[in-house]
Order: sequence, then structure tokens, then C-alpha cells
Amino acid sequence: MKRARKDGRLFHYKVVASKMTLVAGAGRVSFFKKGEAKASDRNYDNETNPVTNGNGGRIIGITADFHAPSNGVIQVRPSTINILDGYAKLRNCGMLELKIGSDVVHQDLLSTILPAPPIVFNSERAGTNAIDAYIPPSVGMERPSQSNWILRSSQLMIPFQKALPVAPSESLELELSFMSDVTIPDTLAGYILEMRLISEVYLKGSTVARAE
Repeated sequence: MKRARKDGRLFHYKVVASKMTLVAGAGRVSFFKKGEAKASDRNYDNETNPVTNGNGGRIIGITADFHAPSNGVIQVRPSTINILDGYAKLRNCGMLELKIGSDVVHQDLLSTILPAPPIVFNSERAGTNAIDAYIPPSVGMERPSQSNWILRSSQLMIPFQKALPVAPSESLELELSFMSDVTIPDTLAGYILEMRLISEVYLKGSTVARAE
């Protein structure tokens, strides 16, 4: 494990991840909150906060990803094209709030760190009976993703110019809520949203803790 030194303390870089299975109709989702994610859906000890080795740490940035149920491949068919519509609502209306202790230290849009859904061209049914009926596949055109903040343009990441310090005793929570009275669409039930914190974890001595 490669280590570095800052302010007289040794630390190592670690990306901590929290995955939450989406529930249809939910208006809020919490990540990194103590006791929130089960052990199989995180890569850190379930302590007060994930950015700790008993000696504190700092948050450098936030990234995200979206997965199919059971972390499998996202499959979209003509009959399930509404998955993309649900994803677009999730992305376009999602708001993020990062709390350290009781303080809100950052607010942002989920669209900053999730890629834009493609523009979809649906085909019309061809044929007049069950024998020769044919539905051509839908066609998607990629849309470039870009941050709304010029300093991070074209980055699917929320970087902090000054890393956010987190003490071992402080709680940490990243909460997703929605604007426009939107809740998680029925089509996304069972899908997984993953949030990641890029962090510096200070060491006790020269050891690196492993997640249990």
C-alpha cells in the first residue's frame, strides 16, 4: 500500500463506496449513514463514518454510478424502454446534500456526476399479423455530459479544491432528495445507485485498516 505524508501524519488514498437499492416511491435516499448500507453493499467498516481509520481523514471528491439489479448488466428492450425515462427523472431531479456532523458542507445536483441518458428514437410496428409483425429496435443517440460549473466542465465528478476534513467522532451522510415532487419511478425499483467518496484516510502508525 503506497503511503504519503501530510501535516506530519501518514495517510493513504481510498475510494469508499455505498450502494443503495432503489425503492419505488421513495423521496429520499441516504448513503454512508451509519447502519444504512449492509456489509455487502459497502467497502468500509460500519463505524461512525467511512473516512476513518480511527484517526480521521479528508474527502477529496464525489463520484457516482448506476447498476442493474444484482449489479448485473443494464438491459433495455422495446418493452422496457421506460427504464431510461425513469433514469432521466432520477438524474434530472436529484439533489445531493453532504453533511459532516450537523453541518451541511456541500450541495449539488445528481446530474453533475451521472451521465446523461441517450436520446431515444422509437420505431413503429411493421406488419399486419402475428406472423410478419416486427418491431425494429429503438435507437439511441449519445448525449455529452457536462457539469454546470465551469471549473469542473466535462468532469463526471464533484472535486473539492480544499479537501473536507472529517474527524473520527463525526457522523457523515450523503443524502439524495428530489425536486419537482419527483420520487423514485416504479421502473427503477430494484436498480442500484452507487455513491463514492474519494478520500485521504489518516493512518494509525503505518497500518491500513481492512473493511470487515
